[in-house]
Amino acid sequence: MSDEKPENRKRRFWKDWSWWGIAIIWLLLPLPYLYEFLKNWLPLVHSLLGWQENNTSPFDQKLFNEVRTIMLVIAAWYGVPFLIWRTILADRQTQSTENHHTNLFTKAIEQLGATRQDGKPAIETRIGAIYALERIAKDSERDYGPIIETLASYIREHCRDPKSFDGKGLSGEELGEARQEWIEYLRENPPASRSDVAAALTVLSRRKKNRNWKSSTDSVETQPDFTGANFQGVTLDKTDLSSANLLRADLSGTTLMEANLSGANFEIAHLEGANLMEADLTGAKLMEANLSGANLFTASLWYTNFSNANLSSTSFFSADLSNANLSNANLSGANLSNANLSSADLDGATFDGANLLDANIDGALLAGAHLKDSKGLTYEMLAKAFGDVDTSLPDGITRPEHWGSRKDAILKW
Repeated sequence: MSDEKPENRKRRFWKDWSWWGIAIIWLLLPLPYLYEFLKNWLPLVHSLLGWQENNTSPFDQKLFNEVRTIMLVIAAWYGVPFLIWRTILADRQTQSTENHHTNLFTKAIEQLGATRQDGKPAIETRIGAIYALERIAKDSERDYGPIIETLASYIREHCRDPKSFDGKGLSGEELGEARQEWIEYLRENPPASRSDVAAALTVLSRRKKNRNWKSSTDSVETQPDFTGANFQGVTLDKTDLSSANLLRADLSGTTLMEANLSGANFEIAHLEGANLMEADLTGAKLMEANLSGANLFTASLWYTNFSNANLSSTSFFSADLSNANLSNANLSGANLSNANLSSADLDGATFDGANLLDANIDGALLAGAHLKDSKGLTYEMLAKAFGDVDTSLPDGITRPEHWGSRKDAILKW
């Protein structure tokens, strides 16, 4: 039996019957119009079909107009309330769906911090919460942004304290060997290797394309924020981190082969020894970043900004650096053979010991560049670029005649 109090049942009874009474009155009010419609409908049909006796005109226009008016009134009487009812139902359904997503979101957030009895993270529960958030993000446009921001924050929180390389007192081959050992150690012990962190990275890397959102702290569209995150030694091959914010992040020794990093922000980031072979960094920002010893073999680097970056001993073999900004970058010992540097900004860049064999520098700006100790340069290559009186050249190579002042070089470029 129901535990509902008698007074509540009585109140609900009269409330329900009041609505039924309104509905019955609403249904009965059009009956006079229905009567007129039925009274005129049969003669109109007879008139249309020519069945009416002693009728010289098979069609009565006045009768037709009267029936049409009655039909329109009846349709409006029943149709408008029906449309209102459907609108209310749709609004209630939308509200119910949003409430459902909110409840799922709240529960998943709670599970992200789940721990076992011994205080250690409950990895399985957290992974389940991460994939539940991904499902909610796909279904709810409203929750998409907060979910991506939450997962990015989760990764930042659990990927801290990068292990820095200590090369003090080392030089030459010893320095190179020590750096290589450090990179191998990072790849064997990546801080972001925990299953829940890897799951969050996977979810973020396969987020819906071109589905940006406005951050709660910014008025413009944003993307995942990994500021200061520690991704040392992590394998992220073919990952999509396009437009992500990796400001001051540490990706030393990270493997990002064929990754989509277009438009990403790596300003002041650490990518020492990173493997970016065939990666897409079109339009990425790497100002003041450290990519010493990194591998950018055949990478797409159109319009990428490397200004003031450390690119020493970096491999750009066959990479496309057309229109890239490498002003004041350190390219000492870098391998740029077969690279495309057409129309690139190399203003003030240092090329000590760099290999430029068969590189394309057509239309590049070389004002103030340090090329004296570079390898593979020819007069024919320089004749198609724009330098100035301060551009230092290897011994035995004549300065092109059209090279003049810095101002002229910049204007021609």
